[in-house]
Amino acid sequence: MKSHYFLAVSLPETVKDALEAWRQQHQKELPFQSWVHHDDYHITLVFLGEVSSLLLSRIQEEMQQLSINRRFSITVQGIGAFGLAERPRVLWAGITHPPELFALQKQVYNFCEALGFSLETRPYRPHITLARRWRGEYPLTDLQQRKNHELSFSVEKITLYKSHLQRTPKYEEIFSILLSES
Repeated sequence: MKSHYFLAVSLPETVKDALEAWRQQHQKELPFQSWVHHDDYHITLVFLGEVSSLLLSRIQEEMQQLSINRRFSITVQGIGAFGLAERPRVLWAGITHPPELFALQKQVYNFCEALGFSLETRPYRPHITLARRWRGEYPLTDLQQRKNHELSFSVEKITLYKSHLQRTPKYEEIFSILLSES
């Protein structure tokens, strides 16, 4: 099986723990087929797909040279879903959309495109995936009643992850780039 890679904002343990507590509280009432493992919570910047070992080395080398944006804050707030209410594909935790996040995503996107990657062209919609594939017999409603607690954190690093679809947790950290403090 071929491996896929993606670059993402890593979440601090406190945020992962809060999302996990929310999942444990609501999982029985929300019949999704698969729930994201605590260690797999992240905010995707770009999905790369398959990557050769030579290109992986190049990404790591050249990203170290990039003038990556400074650290900034994000707040996790709200719950939502992608897809129809009758069969949503993805349940997600919302985040504030600071301009720094979009600037970081654009910088990483342009960097990967310059390396020859063919990337997603849909508008960037940052979120934290919680679950996939609705299995309920009724439409998914009242998500506003299931709010998570607002939790702010500093974005300190971006990480290259490798997907292992047959494992739990599914994502392996390959390397990280720290954002500058000032």
